[in-house]
Amino acid sequence: MSRAHKRQRQRQLETTIAAIQRRYGPWALIRGGPQAAGSAAIPYIPTGFPALDRALAIGGLPKGQVCELVGPTTSGKTTLALKFLVQAQADEGEVGYVDQALYFDPDYAYRCGLDLSRLVVGRPQERTHVHHPGGRRGADPPHCAARYL
Repeated sequence: MSRAHKRQRQRQLETTIAAIQRRYGPWALIRGGPQAAGSAAIPYIPTGFPALDRALAIGGLPKGQVCELVGPTTSGKTTLALKFLVQAQADEGEVGYVDQALYFDPDYAYRCGLDLSRLVVGRPQERTHVHHPGGRRGADPPHCAARYL
């Protein structure tokens, strides 16, 4: 591959990444490794698990965003989500939990360290309401999600 062709492909890639980030936000696609000098840092909340924070490339979960946890039944999604919420409350923040499965247990959440007075639990009628409050059709297929925070 010629040097000019490589430069052209690199420009195409950068243009595509910029378009996706404009449409879906700067956290939609993130290059691995340390942030480039002068780039805008994405606000984040540490997960409390240093190895996971490093793997997430920005140092944790993007602040103010809905984060989806997907996995098989009894794999620890709820516990992990509650631990993330405890970390988010550490800076006096309020947090939300979308209880898609309708199994939220406030006693367990309290035992995980969550301050229930600063928690909002949502229970959508349909999965489409999780991503689109207006309930638009054509959202993600129902098999994609398990828990949200």
